Amino acid sequence: MRKISNIILAFGLMAGVLSSCSDDVLMREGEGSVNFDVKVNAEAKVATRATDESSLAENCIIYVYNTQGLIRKYRGTSSLPSSLILKSGNYRVTATAGDSVPASFTDRYFRGEQAFVVSAGSQEVVSVECKIANSVVAVDFGNLAEGLTDYQLQVSNAAGQLVFTESNADARGYFMLDVDETELQWTLTGKQLSGADFSKNGTISGVKRGYLYNIKMSYTQNVSSQGGAIFDIAIQEEEIESKEVVLTAAPKFLLNGGRNTNEPVVSEPTKFLSNVGVYCSSACALKNLHVSAADNLFTSKFGLADDEFDFFSMTESYKTALADKGVGYTYEYNADDDNAMAKITWSKELLNTLDLGSYTITFTATDVKDKVRTYVMNIDITDAAVVTIDVIDDEVYTSRAVLYGTVLKAESTGYQFRYRAEGASEWAVVDATVDGTALSAAISGLTAGTTYEYQAICDGFNASNVKTFKTEEAKQLPNNSFENWQTTSSPYLIYGENDAMFWDSGNHGSATMNKNVTVPSTTLFHSGSRSIDLKSQFVGLGIIGKFAAGNVFVGKYLKTDGTDGILGWGREFKSRPTQLTGYVKYSPVTIDNNSGAVEGATGMDKGQIFIALWDESTETDSSTGETWPKIIKTKSSERMLFDPNSEHIIAYGTLIFTEKTAGDGLIPFTINLEYRSNKRPSAIILTCSASMYGDYFCGGNGSEMWLDDLQLVYE
Repeated sequence: MRKISNIILAFGLMAGVLSSCSDDVLMREGEGSVNFDVKVNAEAKVATRATDESSLAENCIIYVYNTQGLIRKYRGTSSLPSSLILKSGNYRVTATAGDSVPASFTDRYFRGEQAFVVSAGSQEVVSVECKIANSVVAVDFGNLAEGLTDYQLQVSNAAGQLVFTESNADARGYFMLDVDETELQWTLTGKQLSGADFSKNGTISGVKRGYLYNIKMSYTQNVSSQGGAIFDIAIQEEEIESKEVVLTAAPKFLLNGGRNTNEPVVSEPTKFLSNVGVYCSSACALKNLHVSAADNLFTSKFGLADDEFDFFSMTESYKTALADKGVGYTYEYNADDDNAMAKITWSKELLNTLDLGSYTITFTATDVKDKVRTYVMNIDITDAAVVTIDVIDDEVYTSRAVLYGTVLKAESTGYQFRYRAEGASEWAVVDATVDGTALSAAISGLTAGTTYEYQAICDGFNASNVKTFKTEEAKQLPNNSFENWQTTSSPYLIYGENDAMFWDSGNHGSATMNKNVTVPSTTLFHSGSRSIDLKSQFVGLGIIGKFAAGNVFVGKYLKTDGTDGILGWGREFKSRPTQLTGYVKYSPVTIDNNSGAVEGATGMDKGQIFIALWDESTETDSSTGETWPKIIKTKSSERMLFDPNSEHIIAYGTLIFTEKTAGDGLIPFTINLEYRSNKRPSAIILTCSASMYGDYFCGGNGSEMWLDDLQLVYE
């Protein structure tokens, strides 16, 4: 067993950097800031390749959870904020890097998780150690060529396989094993010198993640009277050796005081009481730091020689001239830790020369690895006592939002907001809550899909600036009453000839045998003239065939693989409903098909409806090239099904039918969506099935579900 060191994925500012910026981080009461350092254990043999560094940094994903579920997701180091402000409480961060595939010679996968606590006013640095999640195989053919020709070694798990030959003998194979999977199978084939075929196989048991399995082969000619040869295969296990490599993010900017760089720097004329510092941190040395201003700000207002300059190419005399005008600059590079910090200070005296108006300064930093970050600082000079600031996007729903502002004059009173639909003649007014210099007000009764404008107020006077936001659409499901079909196709299509596809069924395979198990019903419905009828049944001849569960889902049936299906689940959806309602009739029969060997699946069949709001995560099916929020595969050897505990779920709700519904007609139902975070979704997943174990080809031949008038309900 060998010692494991770390690869550091440098995401945020270092602890020393954070403490050097300011002691007065501007947060709302009960909040703290967090920065993440993610360490990845990788192999010393391959970890120093430049392509590994850039690929892992670009593909890493950071998930941040509170006790309710996912609240933030960042893809790639360049997308991480300089500092993340969170409310006090318990959290955990999960970091992944690389690609998770069943078997590959190139794709590796790393994962780590760390719990942390945020307390009021704290500045936390959270370290996450990502360990390689693959089981790795290396092959040494030794002197096999003395006894075999055309030899190759196939190594496989339940979902994939790799073939080692003389031409790729130096390659390493990376296998992702399922949670309960602990074995790899191997088969050595070739031709003996006599021309006879040769084959030998075996199993590597007790396989663990993060371990290397060296398969070493040798050939010994048997000199006994019986002749022949001996082919020996030995397997050695060792913990993967790793080496430290730094995967750097692009440089990051931070304003002193920990202020949000998305918000403007605001002051009354001549009322800047302190300097404004712009910090640029980098996980390696910087080579350029370019600064420019719009509308001749530097030359006409600040009296500088130019309206743009680069601190790394300017002369010392030029730097001194800037300092004399009130523009300070420092740069420190730490060779031991390979990180850097630059600070540009704009003196209060210089900023107090600005008249009423808005000004823009642009900063562009480039590090020695050619990673670039740009920050645009907006400066607003106003004589108003309050300023209106942007809403937080995730806090804007279909009918409610939270408004924000900042107090500029502490002696002011009567804090309020006024708001109206854009273009309306009348304003509504609401009292604001004051927390230090922060103003906020929660408003409700808004109209979905509408742009609103709002403005902070104090002492009866309006702020100089007006902000806008748009409420979420109260989006509904297309063809939610299942009135539109194309029944001349096989299988039937659940949309009209001139409509876009939204729904599909997983029963394309059964349709090839002229059995449509998902059909329109014209005899049982709630409104209009149709409902959808999902009828589970065995499809085949005699005992040859397969059980098909009647079902409908949001997405698309992609491909039939033998007698199994590959499905793309989910459609784009950015609204946040609280309920799914509709009308249903369910009539189950006893389970009489269980080819998927579902443990405990006996007795009466069960129906299910479930709905999930999904984050921006997607999957790509290698056989079709199509990308969907979730790929579903029913083939037992490579089964990929839906996990209701997935970290990508923002909200989830389900209804399971364990018995026949009351009466002869459709009855109303309601499914409440339980939110795991307040993040805005990217997609909706919705599936209805007459047999809830249909993915395993398990259910009752004749279980039936009718659905009509599905409706999403919003607050």
